[in-house]
Amino acid sequence: MLSFKKGVMSLLLLTVFTAQANIVGTEQVLLGEYADNFWGGGYYTIENNSSSAITEFGVTTGQLNALGSSPWIDDFYPYNGENVPAAYSDDGWDYYLGDAWSASFFDETSWNNNFLESHGSYASLYGEEEGIAGVNWFYFDEIKFEGLWVETNKNNFYIDSGDIVGNELGSFFRFGSELASNFAAFNSAKGVTLVGTGSANQPTTVPEPSVFVLFVFGLLLLLRKSNGLFKHN
Repeated sequence: MLSFKKGVMSLLLLTVFTAQANIVGTEQVLLGEYADNFWGGGYYTIENNSSSAITEFGVTTGQLNALGSSPWIDDFYPYNGENVPAAYSDDGWDYYLGDAWSASFFDETSWNNNFLESHGSYASLYGEEEGIAGVNWFYFDEIKFEGLWVETNKNNFYIDSGDIVGNELGSFFRFGSELASNFAAFNSAKGVTLVGTGSANQPTTVPEPSVFVLFVFGLLLLLRKSNGLFKHN
C-alpha cells in the first residue's frame, strides 16, 4: 500500500509538466511539442523513423517572450529524466547526446542569409504561417564535440535511425517562446541532405494539471477511508 501511495504522489508531482501537445511530422520524422507549465516555454521530442541520421533540425516558433528567449540545450535533463541513453561512456563517465548539441534562433532574413544556398530558403522549408517569429534551430556542434575530448566517432551523438529523443516529461531540446508547427530535419555529415519536413496535425489534448490533481487527491482520500474500514474490521 505504501509503495502504491508513493507512486500516486509521484504522479501528482509530475502533473506540473503536462500540457497540450502537437505532434508534427510525417512517417519519416515525428516531432512532439510540449508546453512546460512549470518552468515556462516548452520542449521538443523527436523520433527518427527515416533511414538517415539527423544532425540538425529547425522548428518554427511564435513570438518570443519579453526576454527574447532563444532555444537552448537542457544539460540537466539526463539527470532528471528516466531511461535517457548515453551516447558514449568512458572511465565511468557518461556523455549524452545533448553534450554535443547547440541551439540558435533565426528569423526569416537571418535564415536566408545563413542557409539559403546550403539548406534551402525559409519559405521552401517552413512555408507560410501567421504570427511566426522564426525558427528554433538545433544542431550537432563540432566545437562542443571536440571539447569533450572523447575517443569516439561523432556519429554517436547524432539522432540515428530508430532513435527517440525525449518523452512527454522532458527533452534536451528546450525553448522559451511560443509553440508553433512546421519543421525540417537534415543530415549534414557529408553534405547537406534533407531528411524530412512536416506540419502540425490536429493537437492532442493532454489533461491539464488541475484535473490530474483533483483526481489524485480524490484517490488518496478514497484509499485512506478504505484503509480505515479494513482496520475496524
